[in-house]
Amino acid sequence: MMKLTINFASRRYVNERAVFWAGAVVSFLLLVFVFYQVATCLQLSRTVQNKSLEVEAFAQEVAAGDKVQISKEDIVAQKEALAVARILLRKDAFRWTALFDRLERLLPPKVSIRSLSPDFQTNSLKLTGAASELKDLQTFLDLLHHEPFSQVFLKKQEFSDAEGVDGNRQRVLFFSIDVEGVF
Repeated sequence: MMKLTINFASRRYVNERAVFWAGAVVSFLLLVFVFYQVATCLQLSRTVQNKSLEVEAFAQEVAAGDKVQISKEDIVAQKEALAVARILLRKDAFRWTALFDRLERLLPPKVSIRSLSPDFQTNSLKLTGAASELKDLQTFLDLLHHEPFSQVFLKKQEFSDAEGVDGNRQRVLFFSIDVEGVF
């Protein structure tokens, strides 16, 4: 006769309680997900119905011929407000740092810019500055002409005495340039 013995080392032990609870948690999460999806579908369905009712009401208003009367004064006021908004947007869109970098690259060593006056309506920029000699100003003008500006105009140039950094009086060429097509 054969003696049967149980070998505990080869027995597979499955924790049925852990498997049950893991299955219960996964089932619960799936149920929550399904309920969430159903609620979302119902909400979207209500939104679509509401929007279709709004579209139908609007179509009926248009078909009925209800027109809003706008006076000429309102149209003129709107056009003026639009023009102001366009100017403000153009001013805001322009990147001054890019222009300053370009001017810094173009500026010869003995030329300085004293002021910049932008005119956004004509897309121009007025530069005033000083140069130590006429050839430095001519170099600056040549470099400006090589840039993709529409036009560069030398409006004014005059020699005058000015006090230098070291305190000595020296002769300086003051100039004014209009650059179009900057903005």
